[in-house]
Amino acid sequence: MNTAIRKLYLFIRAIPKTIYFNFKYLPLKKALKLPILVSHRVWLMNCKGKITLNCEHIQTAMIKLGFGEVGIFDQMRERAVWNVKGEIIFSGSGILGHGCKISVEEDGTLILGREFNITAESAIICRKRIVIGDNVMISWENQIMDSDLHPIIDSDGNRINEDEEVQIGHNCWLGSRCTILKGAKIPDGGILGAGTIVTKSSNKTMKEENHVLWAGNPIKPIKLNVTWKVK
Repeated sequence: MNTAIRKLYLFIRAIPKTIYFNFKYLPLKKALKLPILVSHRVWLMNCKGKITLNCEHIQTAMIKLGFGEVGIFDQMRERAVWNVKGEIIFSGSGILGHGCKISVEEDGTLILGREFNITAESAIICRKRIVIGDNVMISWENQIMDSDLHPIIDSDGNRINEDEEVQIGHNCWLGSRCTILKGAKIPDGGILGAGTIVTKSSNKTMKEENHVLWAGNPIKPIKLNVTWKVK
């Protein structure tokens, strides 16, 4: 199947879920524009909570869910998961690529900035608050979570691992298979090497250092004053 035919095929298959999804979440005037294009490969596990489009100009298919191409994955068969009970705020256009898993619990808020791109097979688990800035590229098989999911209790009966907000600044690029854990804050312009783990304790090292290439476990600066761009 050539590229043009494949794209047409995927668009046609997306129509039923796209219509359902937009009219489920959005007010009528916004829903009619079908701003969120939903692939037929997305499993709508939970369509609860709410979606807010926090942008002035709303266009058809400005947000794509379950689309995109990464050469090492089978985009025709990989399945994305939408498990949302809380709130997702879209600040503009963006892509949640094929095979992405999005889970937002009832008290969780996920904020996605303008021109974000989550390429493939990445997972976001939000129980409190995760903020992703503008122009952020998240490569394949990343995991971002603001919770340990299971409580850890000390000898006095107190929980010692409460959920904590995650912040990813503007113009960041997260390489493949990075793990971002609760309480982590990635400064603007940050680039993470493949396999990097960022925790709350990493904040002491990263501080407010913008435009830095970070890598390693424990994390350390590799190169200062860097920027990145899509080819």
